[in-house]
Amino acid sequence: MSIRRLARPNPLRAQLLALLLALPALSMTQAATAATFCVNSEATAQAALTTAATNGQADIIRFRSGTITLTQGLVFSTAGVGADDLALTLTGGFNADCTQRTGSTVLNGNNSVRVLDLQLFGPQSLVVEHLTLLSGYSNFGGNLYVRLFDQGGGASLRIDNNAILLGSAQTASGALDISGWGTLRIRNNLITGNSAPSYAVGTINLNGNSFLSNNTITGNSNTDGEGWVLYTNPTSTSSNLWLSNNILWDNDSYGDVYLFGQGTINLVHNNIGRHTNVPLGPASGGNLSVDPQFDNCGFLCFRKPLKRSSPMVDAGVNNPQGGLLVTDFDGNPRQVGPAVDIGAFEQWRLFANGFE
Repeated sequence: MSIRRLARPNPLRAQLLALLLALPALSMTQAATAATFCVNSEATAQAALTTAATNGQADIIRFRSGTITLTQGLVFSTAGVGADDLALTLTGGFNADCTQRTGSTVLNGNNSVRVLDLQLFGPQSLVVEHLTLLSGYSNFGGNLYVRLFDQGGGASLRIDNNAILLGSAQTASGALDISGWGTLRIRNNLITGNSAPSYAVGTINLNGNSFLSNNTITGNSNTDGEGWVLYTNPTSTSSNLWLSNNILWDNDSYGDVYLFGQGTINLVHNNIGRHTNVPLGPASGGNLSVDPQFDNCGFLCFRKPLKRSSPMVDAGVNNPQGGLLVTDFDGNPRQVGPAVDIGAFEQWRLFANGFE
């Protein structure tokens, strides 16, 4: 009878086999991780945006505190070969190593270039937060231009806690121009000093749901002397537009917001100087049209805090559609007192119950 010799286990072979079996899992893990960039110049910011479009990772681009004066403008697009559809966040105000938010970041278009041009061709999530977009200039959307091209409606855009200031446009939309398919949230932003021949603040043409809440929009002007400063258009019968807790006041034009479209428009606890007379959704109510009583914060100050006597104090709704942020524009608690204040700034009192 012959005896077969059993082969000894080969440790190296076993290790190689284990590695080969693990490769698919490693690839999936790599694709799911997030890449974080720390930038402080136009060149490093644009390089990060270019890399983020194709690196197969969710990306966070953190801007250090300070001012970046742009000569070309910052561009992000997922139209190219190899582009991914993973999330992108642009966030500002960080310290030198981008570990803590300690100040503010100003992206200055210097009245010559558009500040941000963002074009998404897939079901991607995009966040723009804690930035000052200043003095941008273009034909449309001087400070911010966004196109959401995914007709499936899977794209998501969130614009939170930004100052959008002194933008201008040759034709329309000095501050921002947003269109396409998807979901939009614009919350806790200060939008002031923008200008254009028409729609000085901007245009929003979206097939999907749009939520604008706790924004302060004031001091914007149409250079042709007439027309509305903000144009909103839910472009399908299934689209919904919610404006909650916003101040649209003292904009130098025919009116503050032009409401138009096929979808449902709900105005909830806003303070609006004037808007078009359109049928409103059943959730509408609690709106005002009075002087918001902004407090004077000093020479060359663009902030619009409220006086303690302001009728905006405690006049908002605590659960606006699209969500309520935890803090206000200044980073203070978003709610002080029985109800949130209307606008981007929460009025601080010595005690939460209003006694002083």
